[in-house]
Amino acid sequence: MALVALLVSIFAAATTVGAAAITWRQLRAAERANMFPTVVELFREYRSADMLEARRVVFQVLAEDVRDTPLTRLPDAVRLPAIQLSHYLDNLGVLVSDGLVDPRIVARFLGVSAIATWIRLEPYIRSERTLRGDDIYQMHFENLVATVRDLNPHRLLEQKLKRLTPFDDELRNSLQRADRTS
Repeated sequence: MALVALLVSIFAAATTVGAAAITWRQLRAAERANMFPTVVELFREYRSADMLEARRVVFQVLAEDVRDTPLTRLPDAVRLPAIQLSHYLDNLGVLVSDGLVDPRIVARFLGVSAIATWIRLEPYIRSERTLRGDDIYQMHFENLVATVRDLNPHRLLEQKLKRLTPFDDELRNSLQRADRTS
C-alpha cells in the first residue's frame, strides 16, 4: 500500500512539473504575441517621414562645430529633430531595459542606426547632462546603444538571415529558358 502511495505521489509531482513547464512556455508565447503589435508600431514610426527627416537633419545638417552645446540649446531647426530622434530611442530603450521588447529584434532592425545616432548626438547629450547637473538624461538611449553594441547587430543579422550567392550561368540560362516557355 505504501508503494502505491509513493508511486501516486511521484506521478502527481511529475504531472505538476510538466504542467508548470507547459504553463511557462504558454506564458512566453503570450508575451511574444503581446509584444508583436508594439514592435510593429515602433518600427513603423521609425520609418515614418518625420523620423526620416529627423535622421537626415541629425546626420547632414547638425553642425560639427557646436558639439559642446547642450541638446536643448541648439537652434530650433536642428534641436527639434535631434530631440525627436533621441527621445524616440530613449523611449525604445525603456521598453528594452524593462524586457517589454526583445533587444535582439531592435538590434537587427535599427541597431547600426541607433549606434550611429548615439555617436552623432553623444556630445550634445553629455553637454545637456552637464547643464542639468545630472547624469540620467537620455540614459535609456545610452543603455539601448550599449545593449545593441554588445549584441553586435552585424553578427545577429548574419546568424539570422540567409544570403543569396550570384547565380551561376547554367542556372540563370535554365531559368531564362523556363520563362520563355511559360
